Amino acid sequence: MPASLGGMRLDQALAQLFPQYSRNRLQVWLKSGHITIDGELAAPRRIVDGGERVLVEPPPAPDALPNIPDGISISRWLIDAVTRELRG
Repeated sequence: MPASLGGMRLDQALAQLFPQYSRNRLQVWLKSGHITIDGELAAPRRIVDGGERVLVEPPPAPDALPNIPDGISISRWLIDAVTRELRG
């Protein structure tokens, strides 16, 4: 976390660091553990000092997840998908 953002709320500082994401989305990621500060979970209202280590690991986008039918294991689904791809 840049020292220049010290004194700001964590969610506001993150919104400045990552303008491609909404502050609401960053708050959700904070609450769900996808963003950690110095290796720990932190509340969006936490005041930052500057110098903290921020790790952002966004969850996969819903459209990036395969649509696997209920009752089929991921390994079976992958085998079927690869087989279809090879057959063209």
